[in-house]
Amino acid sequence: MKEKMFSKTEMKRIMVQQKRVFIRDVFKEFMIAYTEALSCARDSMTMTVTVKNDNHYITFEEFGKHFKLCIFTNGNVVLRMKEHNEDEYEYYFFEFVSDVKKQHEFVEHLRHGLARKVMNVALQTDFSYKLFMECTWCEYEFEKAYEDALLDLSWNGKLVHGS
Repeated sequence: MKEKMFSKTEMKRIMVQQKRVFIRDVFKEFMIAYTEALSCARDSMTMTVTVKNDNHYITFEEFGKHFKLCIFTNGNVVLRMKEHNEDEYEYYFFEFVSDVKKQHEFVEHLRHGLARKVMNVALQTDFSYKLFMECTWCEYEFEKAYEDALLDLSWNGKLVHGS
């Protein structure tokens, strides 16, 4: 059997559609995690969702704290955090690849806990924003910094849940 050959224009159209589906799925997982984490939020924060030129931004702001989750049109997923008088923390969760399997694996990773951890940090459900930012000094990777923050709380007897 002959394999169907696509023109460059058709390939580009397919890639654009593939990215849109990926971006939609990633955004959906973060919004689901947001609604789940909301009941545990400790402080009030202003949340803004902006869609501009197919870039999706989920922003949380409170005095001196800035949290921005960026889902870019190119398919990259980036977190930017800033706290008053601290350096900005920027972490790339995913750099887009055309491999649909890798895209699916990332969406599944979000679905099975990563998205909730991100929203827990944004809403300060498990620990303070400040504590997480301090943990990023020692550990750059988001999930490792998250686990370090939880460990720090448990060692100091200050766990938020159940208190």
